[in-house]
Amino acid sequence: MKRYLLIISLGLGLFIVGGFPPSAGAQTSETIRIGAFLPLSGEFSTYGTEHERGFRLAIDLLNQQGGIQGKKLEFVIIDNQGTQSGTLAALQKIERSVDFPLIFGGIISDLAMTAASFVQRTGKILFVQTATNPAIAKIGPNIFRFIFPDDAQGRLMARFALQELGIRKVVVFKNTSRLYSSGLAEEFSRAYAAIGGTIVRTIPYDDATADFSSLVEPLKEETNFAVYIPGYDLDTARVIHAFRKDGLHPTFLGGDAWESVNLTNLIPDLDNAFYTTAYARDIPSEANRDFVKRYRAKYHAEPTFNAAMGYGAVLMLAELLEKTEPPWTVDKLRKTLRTATFNDFTGQPLRFDQNGNALRPVVIMKFNKGKRTFFKMIRP
Repeated sequence: MKRYLLIISLGLGLFIVGGFPPSAGAQTSETIRIGAFLPLSGEFSTYGTEHERGFRLAIDLLNQQGGIQGKKLEFVIIDNQGTQSGTLAALQKIERSVDFPLIFGGIISDLAMTAASFVQRTGKILFVQTATNPAIAKIGPNIFRFIFPDDAQGRLMARFALQELGIRKVVVFKNTSRLYSSGLAEEFSRAYAAIGGTIVRTIPYDDATADFSSLVEPLKEETNFAVYIPGYDLDTARVIHAFRKDGLHPTFLGGDAWESVNLTNLIPDLDNAFYTTAYARDIPSEANRDFVKRYRAKYHAEPTFNAAMGYGAVLMLAELLEKTEPPWTVDKLRKTLRTATFNDFTGQPLRFDQNGNALRPVVIMKFNKGKRTFFKMIRP
């Protein structure tokens, strides 16, 4: 049985797992080495750690099955620390040490924008896992995204809120410090108004906002409204706690960043809340059931959205390389990505649009007394 090798760099210094030789980046006739960056420390470390678990599980599975075209798969992962400077430093390290023409990375939209500009200039391909701002894939023809963009999830959440939940008024909170939050807030608001919904008001805040109660106070006079919070886990929790403190319990709506396990730690009894995502453990496919089983066995925990997207992205990489005749070049890989249909591990066929965005279904999840439950799947 072939074993995988995962090299993790923390704080931009390499920590080598598996006895890897000093020439860490060079491809060999027996290995395929892929460079990747993740936030394994800092503000977004929960997201990065979950992705790394998914990477590890998929690499293990592929190598147990004989690798890719007989070659062992290895990932060199650099910790970008969840910062702009860390992202650039990680990419520079990958550029110096890993010569494969495709790079993995992109969880946070602000950082993915920086990465996409850098990688497009180098001429390589960037495969973004979960960053959703629409502008990312438009940076250039070498940028591909494993998840839908914000215009898709914003539009489908708007339709779901109005047409299925019967919500006719929404208050939108948006974090102006974060490209993800501000972009998704705008996409949702535009789509919701276009189909007849009313945006009561849009309430901006930023990373420095400490007093959310003062933002919620004016809403005490409003009635029969829902609240859309396209924020990351910490600021989403702060907004919801502010509503509860003032005795207000509207329906809360959110985006895929709510998939952080930390959100349930911050609000363990979250109820009557819905959000859009790309994955649910309950999706009925054999490959997904196999993933859930393997994840539970290895980590003794329930698989998360971020772990699933990391896992699925690596499996799609394997299919990409199987469908592309070696030697693998940027032109060959880009052509396959533009023209092929892939088998997503959720059981759905997966293609990319003209901007490099994955055409995948949007999943609606519901919080019911602190538990995440699959509500429905909406196909694009």
